[in-house]
Amino acid sequence: MKKTISLFLALFSAVLIHSNEKAIIEGMSFMASSPTDIKLDLDAFKKDSYSMALCDYLLENPEKSEFETENLLIYMRNLSFSKAYRYCDLRESTKKKPKKCDWSDIITGYENQNMEFMINEEIADSDYYKGVRKFLKNADSRKDNSKTFTNMAECVDYLLSLSEEKLNSEIESIRKSAGDKLQIIIGTENDDTHRISKENVLIIDFKGNDVYIAENGYSLACGINSISGVIDFHGDDIYEGKSFDIGCGINGIGFIDDRDGNDSYSSKHGAMGAGFCGMGFILDRSGNDSYTGSGFCQGFGFTKGMGFIYDISGDDSYIARNGFEDHREESYHAHLSQGFGYGVRDIASGGIGIILDESGDDLYSGEYFVQGSSYWKSLGILYDNSGNDVYKSRRYSQGAGTHFTTGLLFDRTGDDMYHSWGVSQGCGHDFSFGMLTDYSGNDLYYSNWLSQGAGNANGTGMLIDFEGDDSYKTNKTDCQGWANPLRNTFSYGMLFDMKGRDSFNETNASTRVKTRMGVLIDKD
Repeated sequence: MKKTISLFLALFSAVLIHSNEKAIIEGMSFMASSPTDIKLDLDAFKKDSYSMALCDYLLENPEKSEFETENLLIYMRNLSFSKAYRYCDLRESTKKKPKKCDWSDIITGYENQNMEFMINEEIADSDYYKGVRKFLKNADSRKDNSKTFTNMAECVDYLLSLSEEKLNSEIESIRKSAGDKLQIIIGTENDDTHRISKENVLIIDFKGNDVYIAENGYSLACGINSISGVIDFHGDDIYEGKSFDIGCGINGIGFIDDRDGNDSYSSKHGAMGAGFCGMGFILDRSGNDSYTGSGFCQGFGFTKGMGFIYDISGDDSYIARNGFEDHREESYHAHLSQGFGYGVRDIASGGIGIILDESGDDLYSGEYFVQGSSYWKSLGILYDNSGNDVYKSRRYSQGAGTHFTTGLLFDRTGDDMYHSWGVSQGCGHDFSFGMLTDYSGNDLYYSNWLSQGAGNANGTGMLIDFEGDDSYKTNKTDCQGWANPLRNTFSYGMLFDMKGRDSFNETNASTRVKTRMGVLIDKD
């Protein structure tokens, strides 16, 4: 019986995986084009040695975005995060079981990396690039210590696989093997307050409603050249950070595994699933949770980094607020969060940022650069599997790619609301690919300009909605399947609604090519 169910699920998943690619092929045919026309030939552009293979592959094969995302999520759902990182970095998959992890080999030996150059608003350009060069020097050194990093990731995977009873029985063995390389703190059966002032500490707490406080930055669940984390089995917990903590990996791995309870996570920058040439994540297995930060957080990947939040159940809120004011618009902030990948333009490719939320009615709120988006040879993914969700943002968001990069937002089920101001909801700018895909539900889309399937400056933007009675509202003409030519070549924009009674700016729409390479398709 189990084999029959597994076979059914495999076949069902295969149908879902390819549905998006088929829609892209069909939609492109309305413009007498094919996916070949939206491929980016990376050999024709300046490359660097810091790119992650999955980022490059999707720029060259954007129609495979759904398929590749689902492949990556298989590893994440199996809690095989070492394999997930390998898939991002090398685009290599393996069925081999990891070797027994070696707790004596969990320090990479790099020079400690200070990331203040990323969050100092008053920093001079020369000092900023000095900080970048130092960071990249450590990234270069990682190539010589890849086995150590892989071992660290497999050690973390092993911890995540252990039951409460099994972990309790192995603590002393792990402590003995790691020696002075890892400090391990064990909580009591009461409501504890853990105050942490340094990196590379592992906290294991079995009971109670606990409070975890970072007394300074680079401390609570911040892995710098090593491992740092929290495993909390029970209770409604509070995690209070400063910056670069609460699941931050800097040339190392920082994580939180919270297995039960309604939890609150808050920090400022570089937190809540942030990877900087390393891996940082939050795995929250149940409960109604809140995530609040300012920037480079909630699933953020910098160069050679993977940062993510994997929230399995509950009604959750992801809030990005305050932080750095964006120079384009007074009183609005650039967050680079909520499934966001970021690189240093013209210098170094970026990483991969992900939010995977499996269930619940969720709220995603931010302003600039949020919600499945990315900047400069990176990848941002926001994947919400079920629930009636609300997405609020300002600009460069909700499936947006900016400058040689890919941004993806997938929502599988639920009646959802998407609200933004511009450059969003499936928008690709400057040789980038941005896509928003909603698979079912009666949804509302609102944006002002350059959104809802918009390609600009040789980018490709797509909004694909498979079923439901949907409403699309915009204020400008450069939306809903719009693209412009530039630099003697095309951009592509497509809004493709497959099924349902829909309205476009409160009127019915027939399928029509709006510009030479922009099309609105209302199939049903």
